[in-house]
Amino acid sequence: MSTMSRTVLALGLALGASAAKNSIVAPTGAETLTVALLGDYGWTGWQPLPLDFCNIATPKLQAAGVEITRAMQNDCDAGDCQAISNATIEETRTARYIEKVCLQKNCSAFISVGDNFYDSGVDFTSEGIQRFYEGWADMYVGEAFDGNPWYQALGNHDVVAGKAGDNSSVYSTDYVISCHKDTNKQVDFLRKSFAESDATWKILQIHHGYISSSSNYTELQPLIDIVRENNGVVVNGHDHCMAHYQYQGMDFVLTGGAGYAEAGDCNYGVPLGPYAKWLGADAMQAANGFVTLDISYESLNFEYYARDMKLKGADYYPVKKDMKPSYNFTVTKHAAKGNH
Repeated sequence: MSTMSRTVLALGLALGASAAKNSIVAPTGAETLTVALLGDYGWTGWQPLPLDFCNIATPKLQAAGVEITRAMQNDCDAGDCQAISNATIEETRTARYIEKVCLQKNCSAFISVGDNFYDSGVDFTSEGIQRFYEGWADMYVGEAFDGNPWYQALGNHDVVAGKAGDNSSVYSTDYVISCHKDTNKQVDFLRKSFAESDATWKILQIHHGYISSSSNYTELQPLIDIVRENNGVVVNGHDHCMAHYQYQGMDFVLTGGAGYAEAGDCNYGVPLGPYAKWLGADAMQAANGFVTLDISYESLNFEYYARDMKLKGADYYPVKKDMKPSYNFTVTKHAAKGNH
């Protein structure tokens, strides 16, 4: 058996004689295992609430003491309502683009960094089930996707259902409040998992970005410290673009361009500091696309695929050869070994 036919994806990416439960194994005889990294895509199937309800009825209902749920408030977000048409088009086209690239690269799995269902997640109702199929199950189909596992993360748009409450933030839900009351449990879980793992590579899959060109979520510091101690890599979304950041000796992979791309999230392609190594955006537009990760014992090779974005005769993010990566980088320093 070749070395890489025994490489598995679990909590980390490990070299071992057998695969852990729910992990994947590289194709027999392959020198590398390739996985796709994508996020912030789930627009298709979402129907914003009517503007009359959002702008006229909602204030009157609130004045009368009627509670407007978090999900309803989020579905009235003016920016997202305006973006839905283009976002649906871009998600569909990018899904087909991902399939083409993954057929070329033989992707064995898909790793999501969250925001799988805009604008306010899905629930176990007829409408929610319909959106689940439209936005994901019937969207990512085809030879490259069929039969391959997905490893999902939750984003803020996936968990906003809940009561209105008093906090002005639409994301202040019972679920989120409960999680923030016990963040040590999450930190302890990651510390234990990384410390006990003998994985050759250790990767933290998360939604929000600790390093960003728009919003740095510094409350993630305890998790980032653990990744740094273990020579790991961070993969995240939330910002609707693609980027590579290096900060304090760590690599941060942003792959949030699978749905509605926003140039401002990557600062219109202008690096804010030396930590921004590549930004998938220009002065007018951010790129739709995703990142592939080629895993071998020797290295992790990240390739950023930006789609040539033609629409109605215009090419508003031109890429001459979009079946080749627009950017790539390689990690060769192995993760720290477990202490058990």
